[in-house]
Amino acid sequence: MADDEAAARYIAVMRQASKVVQFCEVVPAGLRTPAYQNLMLNPDVCVVPDEPVLGMPSWVHQVPWAAKQQRTVLLDERLLTNGGSQAAAVAAQLRHLASLVSAEDPRGGDLVVRILPLSRLLFVHTVGSVTEVSLHGHRMVVSIGLFPTYETGSRVAQVVSAGLREAVEAAWSREETYEGLVRAAEAMERRAAS
Repeated sequence: MADDEAAARYIAVMRQASKVVQFCEVVPAGLRTPAYQNLMLNPDVCVVPDEPVLGMPSWVHQVPWAAKQQRTVLLDERLLTNGGSQAAAVAAQLRHLASLVSAEDPRGGDLVVRILPLSRLLFVHTVGSVTEVSLHGHRMVVSIGLFPTYETGSRVAQVVSAGLREAVEAAWSREETYEGLVRAAEAMERRAAS
């Protein structure tokens, strides 16, 4: 399956999963500011959208996020420096992420956002954006590129799951993530003003 129907099914899986652990090279769906979302869903940038857009099957526009979805998002450290000509929009996005981290329940909550440092090369750095979801009691590894892929029970799925667990352990703490996001936002704002 390809094109809009495949993207719609991927979106439905991500929204309906009860548990999500994802490594992202860009800020994922559901955590974006409107300006950043416009950048990410620009057809010149986005090969396969991860949010419902015009042209997708109508049913996907009605798929809600699962109530109490437990979501851990590991953001690639390069996000802190990639702004280019869109530094102002990226700065606002980084501030938004910092506010989400600040609002996290330190005892554990539904959303955890962390930065995954580049200081040590981890398996997930070699495979790009990848996610493990729990859907209807079943775990599966999903990714999106030219075509969404789904793996469950395979050796590939086991290796990716282990890589994601390793990445969660290697990620910055809540405090380090918050401070890194704020510092990066300030640097982006200075870049945008110059």
